[in-house]
Amino acid sequence: MPRTKATIKIDKAKDPVSHIHDNHIDLQNNHVYLFPWDALAATGTYGECEPGVDYTMANKFIMNARLAMLTNPDKPMIVHQKTCGGDWGEGMAIFDTLMMHPTETTILSYTHARSMSSLTFQAATKRVMLPHSVFMFHDGTYYDGGTMKVVVYG
Repeated sequence: MPRTKATIKIDKAKDPVSHIHDNHIDLQNNHVYLFPWDALAATGTYGECEPGVDYTMANKFIMNARLAMLTNPDKPMIVHQKTCGGDWGEGMAIFDTLMMHPTETTILSYTHARSMSSLTFQAATKRVMLPHSVFMFHDGTYYDGGTMKVVVYG
């Protein structure tokens, strides 16, 4: 008798694991993931380390935090953070989103909270560093480049 391979058919619309991986949110448990997965999925690597906080991560996090708040208005939100530093403005958008969240927020740092991710880490009501995670903060840097016609001072 010929042997057939078993296949698994997953309905991504109903599968909670696919939803977490595709959308970085677990609404059933009110968990939001602060990971730079989009860049990693596209390239397999990002220079010498994982990518930092950028507009894509901030936009997805803001939408997911709002969705968690609307779906579970009285339930604490758990944020899973695994990112290196990143962009100041986008990180502050994440920081402000955490600060204005109406319920308790707990943020878990998986590897490090450093540079911009040390600030997003500070915005949560509760902060948990896993045993091998490290915390680092520093003065930021600022650079203007280009010609005087390109740089606009406000």
